[in-house]
Amino acid sequence: MTSFFGSSAALLAALLLSVGGLVAAEPSFPGASSGTQLGTDAWGVEHGLPQGTVEALAQDSQGFVWVGTQNGLVRFDGANFTRIDGGGGLWVRRLLADAKGRVWVGTSKGLGLFENGSLGMLPLPDGEMDISGLVASPAGDVFVTERRRGLYRLTAQGELEHLHAIAGNATTLHLDSGGTLWIGGTGRIQRVRGESVVEQRLPDGMEDATVVEFAEYQGRLLAATSSGVLALGRDGWARHALDPAVDGQVVTSLRPDADGVLWVAGAQRVGRLVPGHGLQWIEDATAPYRPRQLMLDRDGVLWAEGVPLTAIAEAAGTPAYVYSLSSIRAAYGAYREALGPLGIGIHYAVKANGNLAVLRA
Repeated sequence: MTSFFGSSAALLAALLLSVGGLVAAEPSFPGASSGTQLGTDAWGVEHGLPQGTVEALAQDSQGFVWVGTQNGLVRFDGANFTRIDGGGGLWVRRLLADAKGRVWVGTSKGLGLFENGSLGMLPLPDGEMDISGLVASPAGDVFVTERRRGLYRLTAQGELEHLHAIAGNATTLHLDSGGTLWIGGTGRIQRVRGESVVEQRLPDGMEDATVVEFAEYQGRLLAATSSGVLALGRDGWARHALDPAVDGQVVTSLRPDADGVLWVAGAQRVGRLVPGHGLQWIEDATAPYRPRQLMLDRDGVLWAEGVPLTAIAEAAGTPAYVYSLSSIRAAYGAYREALGPLGIGIHYAVKANGNLAVLRA
């Protein structure tokens, strides 16, 4: 993994990995070159994560980072992971930390709430629910999307009230600065204002594209999709020309920071759109892993998957290429476990990476 371009803001990236984890990296300043020094810390299953695929991240009012995986929920204090009782075995898809210090947990089977030191699941009005979106308004109203049934609102009694059925599916939910709700799905985006629901189709050629996330950047609403980035204009949604390399490609997350930089996560790499400089890809920043989600924290730390790099950067300088020994061994172990009984040998292609440290691993 190469050092990232610097930024004085913080960026938190949950990566979708075959064997994965969480990385925190502290960047320096905007407009820096690829040689900018970067301090990084990383955690995986061996450090307390219940499972290697990180699906959701949130930071609560006390500064704790909550991590949702496909097999449980943990809370991170900067040094240790604490498993949340009642969260084991949950496939956590969405996390939301509200202004009251509570953490809402959207799972593949329903909605949970961590409050006063314990996690409980809310009663479900329509049976098992696959939660695909969680947002809170400035007034404290919590809105939820269920993948098939549409939009819900949490009532004062702590019950989910169904507001709107939707066409197709719901894959993500966003509340913009003007109070409008946006529901992303496959081939379409739906705008919700009060009782009005307006369906907007994706541009031609994107009928099968899935919207995975929204972000507001420089006064425009953007959408990350499985086939590039869209921008909302007067005539609806259109492809956003961030970079020719992005058009038609998977974009998993978009995050603007306090310096006016837009961070972009795509297939096995991360980049940043710097005003006046264009989109700068940070090659091999996350390879061979696929970034899943980016999140800004409040402490100026960039999070992603990997190995602690601060001391390495100080000793070796930057750019520096760093590989996760535990991830390499775990990936090898997974292949061996699956193929070993068949008598199939597993060999490493040196052409893929001739680094001696990797070969010795």
